[in-house]
Amino acid sequence: MSTQKVPSGERGLRVKPYSGDEAPEIKQALAKAEEYAARAASVKDPKERERCERMRRNWLGIADGWRVIAEVDKT
Repeated sequence: MSTQKVPSGERGLRVKPYSGDEAPEIKQALAKAEEYAARAASVKDPKERERCERMRRNWLGIADGWRVIAEVDKT
């Protein structure tokens, strides 16, 4: 999993954009990340927002891991 500096100063995940030919596991993980991003945007409590952001980053990491597995399986 690779990281990059994001504007807010926190570390963020660098995730490839969605491609239609990805494995179902990758699609599901990205969908969960989007779900948590939407939750984070809608909650007012800072602790809950941070929890949602943390979950979003976790799901992006899971998607990245599935991509690595998919690449290894291709070889």
